[in-house]
Amino acid sequence: MTIAAPRWIAGPGVAVVWPGGMALMAPDTSPALAERVWTRLRREPQLGTFLKALSETAERGFLDLPPFAIAVVNGGHCHVAVRGGYKVLLEGPSGTETLSGVDITTWAERVVATPDRVVFSAPGIDLESESAPLGDGIVPAGALLLGEPAPAPVSAPASSASPSRPAEPSPQPAPAPEAVAPPPDRKS
Repeated sequence: MTIAAPRWIAGPGVAVVWPGGMALMAPDTSPALAERVWTRLRREPQLGTFLKALSETAERGFLDLPPFAIAVVNGGHCHVAVRGGYKVLLEGPSGTETLSGVDITTWAERVVATPDRVVFSAPGIDLESESAPLGDGIVPAGALLLGEPAPAPVSAPASSASPSRPAEPSPQPAPAPEAVAPPPDRKS
């Protein structure tokens, strides 16, 4: 499956996008940290690479990592993780799943078949705000969107027939009576 470039919505966090993945990082992420994470993920796009780069560069242990959301798409699968107040929305053929890192000691993590849509958002970000594409790079963002929203379900036209009983045919006008010739005159 080919996925279009992610789109970003302006906000207080830091978006990092590379071929095959995207991450939304905490507002206090320094430009130097964001660039180091981005450089490493371009070489080795894996969740472990992200976590290691984040903990080493931020000089924090796993339990003290700042909030983040990350998705790495590889070979028909998507590896997603989220920590802190960020929210992740996954939409695909099997339905919709929402992940959050709220009240979790480390992070929430899933490996799923590549979804049709992935959305990362920081608290308070309007996902209907103007967005712009980002194929590869770093920008200040409050949300990242990958893929298109699922189309609204199409309603079937209303029908008077119930599903358990077939519709009755419409009444047809009665045929006009055929003209009958009068009986021949008989003479007795």
